[in-house]
Amino acid sequence: MTGFLELPQHSIRVYYASVNSLEFTEQQPASHALDPNKPTIVFFHSALSSSRFISPQFDDPRLAGAYNLVSFDIYLHGRTTGEDRDHLTLREMATYMDSAIKKLGLESYSIIGENYLGATIACHLAIWNPSQVSANTGTGIAMLAERIVNLMDRDPIPAELLAKITCPTMLLQGGDDKHNSPVAAVEEWRKMLPSCKGGVVVREIASAPHVLLYTDSSIANRFILQFLSTALGTSNRTSQYG
Repeated sequence: MTGFLELPQHSIRVYYASVNSLEFTEQQPASHALDPNKPTIVFFHSALSSSRFISPQFDDPRLAGAYNLVSFDIYLHGRTTGEDRDHLTLREMATYMDSAIKKLGLESYSIIGENYLGATIACHLAIWNPSQVSANTGTGIAMLAERIVNLMDRDPIPAELLAKITCPTMLLQGGDDKHNSPVAAVEEWRKMLPSCKGGVVVREIASAPHVLLYTDSSIANRFILQFLSTALGTSNRTSQYG
């Protein structure tokens, strides 16, 4: 299922895609609802990307068979459109995505945020919606002080707010990431997330580059399944898909 969500309060139109069964095709009608018997995973892509780069997760029967999968094109990316802004922060972009999720009617979900953009939006949502966000995963994350030049302000989330995140959290990094310092970035984020249930889980794909959800999807998806099966107690649900 693909479609658009009108958010007049933000003057934007958000594109989204979802899959909830092995038989999913883009030709299914928009009325095809998410499976209420499956947990939901929401994906936020990296900067200068779009939800198209989440296709390896949508196409993996291990994920698509066990979970509802939803992805959004973040403002300034993909097919999401809206009024031009003179100034934009990541917090504002997270507000747009929070409104999109509420418009879609998602009441409980896990989040996977790719790179600094997606991971920061995911953390904002985990802070604002602690009873709705079941688990949080950041992939290919960058140092908190870095910026996306000429795109938006990287307004880091204050430490006292990050400390409020209590849901199970995993950081998944690529050992061959040339854009970030994987070890330093993970250590910084881990220290800023002291309250996560069970402590922050850290996983690395040694040969993976920056956008590992796309380039190393099979291994990344396996780590995601392992993490969520523990965090959500869905081991019986996912075991049948390998």
